[in-house]
Amino acid sequence: MTNHNNPYPHLFPKQAKETIFLKHFIHNLNIIVGDYTYYNDANHPEKFEYENVRGAYFVKLIIGKFCAIAMGTSIVLLSVILQSYRFPDEIVEQLLEIQWWDWDYDKITRNIPAIVGADIEQLKQAE
Repeated sequence: MTNHNNPYPHLFPKQAKETIFLKHFIHNLNIIVGDYTYYNDANHPEKFEYENVRGAYFVKLIIGKFCAIAMGTSIVLLSVILQSYRFPDEIVEQLLEIQWWDWDYDKITRNIPAIVGADIEQLKQAE
């Protein structure tokens, strides 16, 4: 896993400036981006907040850790709070109890198969 303190996660020349760790390029105080969240754009990925986000002047946008945002994605903010979840309530509760996203870098790296596979039992026993 790449160090999140480097603004460019890829070491290969072709992808070097197309993919960025987004938090290093956000200046709007209403936009908060978590570690390891990346955005890919062949033209100007560093302009994400200006070209891809609408309405972040009055509403706060929080993009969590470990998100992958594709080229051309538009985020339109409304003054209405909308929440949707990827997992059923029972799984959400267990994930909130485990909180793998707050683990240190090494523990996350050791447990990538369980994280990617959403293996709750393995995550509970992770070291």
